[in-house]
Amino acid sequence: MRSATSSKVKLILIACLLCCSAAGVAVYHSREPHPSIEFTSQGLSSLQFRGVEFLSFGDLRVSRAVMRDSSGRSAPASLDSSLEVDPKTGTVLRRFPWGELSARYTTSPGRLAIAITVTNRSQNTLQEASYEPLGLKFPGKVVEYDGTVPLLGHNYGDPTLIGMSWGTGIAVLANDDVTQPLISGFPWALDRPGNTTFPLRVCTGRDPMLPDMLPYIQRPVAPGVSDTYHLSIRFGSRTTGVSQLGHDVLQRFAEHYPGHLQWKDRRPIGTIFLASSGSHSAKNPRGWLLDPNIDVKSAAGVADLKQKILQLADSTTRILRSMNAQGAITWDIEGEEFPTATYAGDPRQFTAMAPEMAGIADAYFERLRNAGFRVGVCVRPQELVFDPQQQTAIERDTQDPAALLTEKIAWARNRWGATLFYVDTNGDPSRPLDADILEKVAATFPDVLLVPEHKNVRYFAFSAPYFSLHEGLAATPEAIRAVYPNAFSLINTADGPIAHRREELMSAIKHGDILLYRTWYDDPANTEVKSLY
Repeated sequence: MRSATSSKVKLILIACLLCCSAAGVAVYHSREPHPSIEFTSQGLSSLQFRGVEFLSFGDLRVSRAVMRDSSGRSAPASLDSSLEVDPKTGTVLRRFPWGELSARYTTSPGRLAIAITVTNRSQNTLQEASYEPLGLKFPGKVVEYDGTVPLLGHNYGDPTLIGMSWGTGIAVLANDDVTQPLISGFPWALDRPGNTTFPLRVCTGRDPMLPDMLPYIQRPVAPGVSDTYHLSIRFGSRTTGVSQLGHDVLQRFAEHYPGHLQWKDRRPIGTIFLASSGSHSAKNPRGWLLDPNIDVKSAAGVADLKQKILQLADSTTRILRSMNAQGAITWDIEGEEFPTATYAGDPRQFTAMAPEMAGIADAYFERLRNAGFRVGVCVRPQELVFDPQQQTAIERDTQDPAALLTEKIAWARNRWGATLFYVDTNGDPSRPLDADILEKVAATFPDVLLVPEHKNVRYFAFSAPYFSLHEGLAATPEAIRAVYPNAFSLINTADGPIAHRREELMSAIKHGDILLYRTWYDDPANTEVKSLY
């Protein structure tokens, strides 16, 4: 539940569907004319739509190519080339000492399609490369570009649809291959601060000119093999919207990654934090109940802690009933001893981390469950590792995070009947854990609800990702519903402007979103949350 807002985060979100305009999600049939294209011996020389020239350059540029030999050594490949143009087929071809790169440009109503094919004729593997099939010049300043953050997509879990709008018009770049990873988009303006002219860059591997937070694109081209990237630029009016212009891409994405989440109960879910990393003391190193005077070093102190936690469970059930909640997630059943692992996310280790909870945790969850409520815990796809003296702990990535999450969830499900699982730190905001990993876990436990902290579009097929009202999101973005109409999220209302976003929150509930609220004490905001239902 850490903050996910930063300028870097926008890099990916702006290029993925989470930030696409959704002026409408119905199937859109373009009635626009064909763009017109022309060629000279130097390549594509004109791209016009409705009489407006959009081409900045069209000579099919290559900025980098890296070859890997059989021993694994990599080296830059020669960029010396010759250029051939075939206007009849709309093809521009560059020949290199190691192979060829071609771009074929074709038009249809309101659309320019670009098929980029690279052929490796060398004895080594083309490990990575960056191409620019054309540059675009827009009639006005591009609204979506802030002068700093690249407008890029990578296709890992997100369909790539990038809107570039100006005045009354919009152009949308689409990667038409929804299953193949590829970085594509507009990394910068060539005329800042005018921000009207952009190169269209297509990359595999990792381009050093682009932010290193982007994923490494594993798409090598072996000797004697070709690879083709299918992109398109769709033109429309500003009111058309990205989701409409890219409806076919969204449809293919949903067909290839179908939604299968089944969770009928959409009542609110409470959040519970039993400890605090700011309430440590020598007697209470796990920070239980925000009280440094609690003494877990003595039998009497542990008995007192048990009484207080069970009293909290009783008061929590009262609040859960008053909110007509379906259950509650406890984030820190292991306590919060280590600042390097605030939420341990491993219920299997709760007695090792907090021996005083050995006789408390079972009774605590039993009280909530016997009152008729679902229970849940926080899990992480990392392994908790202690130093030899157990003075510190860190979260370490594992080679099989799906197996680790499966073990943690199975343990909590079997011991406590847990069915709600917040998945903490599943990657980072710009690069969530591969959706295949979480989907495998979800398939193993069809009766549990996974609530991942970080997400991409594909996550909505099998989980209910986490959003925070405090950080700006009041509902599942409509663009997500363009892909998965039944998608829903868990929206944490804590410290958020509930009254100010009331209408949005009511709409979110109507469309199936679940609100999270503080349930371990009588938060005054709970009255506002309750009124929304």
